[in-house]
Amino acid sequence: MLLRGLPLAVICAAGCAVLAGLMSSEREPVYSATALVLMRSSADPANPDAAPRIEGEGVATQSLLVARRPVLERVSRRMPDASVGELEAAVSVHQVPKTDATRVTAEARRSAQAAEIANRVAATYVSVERANTMRRAEEARRALGKQLRSLSAEAREHGEGATLRQRIQDLRVLEQVGSPAPRVAERAVAPSRAMSPQPKRDALFGGIFGFVLGIGLGVLWVASDRRIRDPAEASQVLGVPALATVPRRRFLIGWRGERRRAEEQAWQLLHLGLRSGPDGRPLRTVSVTTLGLQPERSRVAYGLAATAAASGQRALLISMEPQRKSLNGSLRNASGDRLRALLAGDATLSEAASTVEMRSKQSGQLDVVLGDGADGGPAAEMNAARLGDAIRDAATSYELVVIDTPSVFERVEGLPVVSAADGTVVVLPAHADRDDVVALRGRLEALRAHVVGVVLGRS
Repeated sequence: MLLRGLPLAVICAAGCAVLAGLMSSEREPVYSATALVLMRSSADPANPDAAPRIEGEGVATQSLLVARRPVLERVSRRMPDASVGELEAAVSVHQVPKTDATRVTAEARRSAQAAEIANRVAATYVSVERANTMRRAEEARRALGKQLRSLSAEAREHGEGATLRQRIQDLRVLEQVGSPAPRVAERAVAPSRAMSPQPKRDALFGGIFGFVLGIGLGVLWVASDRRIRDPAEASQVLGVPALATVPRRRFLIGWRGERRRAEEQAWQLLHLGLRSGPDGRPLRTVSVTTLGLQPERSRVAYGLAATAAASGQRALLISMEPQRKSLNGSLRNASGDRLRALLAGDATLSEAASTVEMRSKQSGQLDVVLGDGADGGPAAEMNAARLGDAIRDAATSYELVVIDTPSVFERVEGLPVVSAADGTVVVLPAHADRDDVVALRGRLEALRAHVVGVVLGRS
């Protein structure tokens, strides 16, 4: 099932890959640039009594402040061509796992613009945070100054006063110089290649998606396909052995000899398979029928009769509705429409039969009784018992009688033939519908036809 659906999967994969590649190449390029910001890695300089942090602790929370609206508003004022909304959509911030560093990534339609946005956002955040640190240091210095002034003169000169004066001095330095973190550890560089689109990558993923989709569609198609595709399947549906396969037609001159040899082998297999019926008795009369107006029926009937004649048997071919195009002139020497005269009693079997020239190096004689192929064969009102009698009479004079029988669905003349014959061979066209074959089997069983084998046609 998977093998039958594989061509569809390959076609879907190729189509989706091409479509994804074309759609990707139509998109405008998007560039991505990243700046690295080192967050505060030590205790708060404005609050040295706070417990020291573990490396990476709290950085994820601080990262959320990088792209907050006040920062983006400041960046927007410096970049008039980028609104706050556009900056919010373009900037993303992520902590580097287990470190105090944060990546500030910006996406833009131009390479230089992506790097500029990432650098400005990182620098603005650092500036805002340092300003906040300096403001807090000033507030802390003033609070410590009040605390120092509230001490006694002796306390201000020794012990606690000396400690407060040292802390005030450190805060004054922090106000003027600022803290070492956060700081921009690595500036963004304008990328040389766009991050998207990537037509090759998109085509690859499109091909994978198309292949999976094609496999699914192929399985669904094969599961719902009601056509018969091989001799084993045809044999299973009809409940009889597959005797032969009609060789594929070749239209090139160099293959005519090969086709003829393949046909001879197929007819020999068919002839050997019909030497006796299921009960072991020899088959003297064989009906060859099919589903509808299948030209291979006449080809198979003639091939079987000609092979029997070439093997030394006295053979007769009764073609009720010959498909002359499929016979390639094999019956050109036969007299037309003698079956009507035979059934009407106007001619005996020997008078109605014509001997045709065999296309074989072996000796043999093939007699043929043709119906009227021009108007569709013998008339529908012909007496069924008379037709059955004609077949039985022919069996007394010939070792093998092959009847080229119209479909029991298309022509009523075929009904008495399949009932009177010792055996019936069903010729199925290439890719016959399973439901039609099941209906044909039911019709043949109702007519009590002895179906002995099936021949699968090839287009």
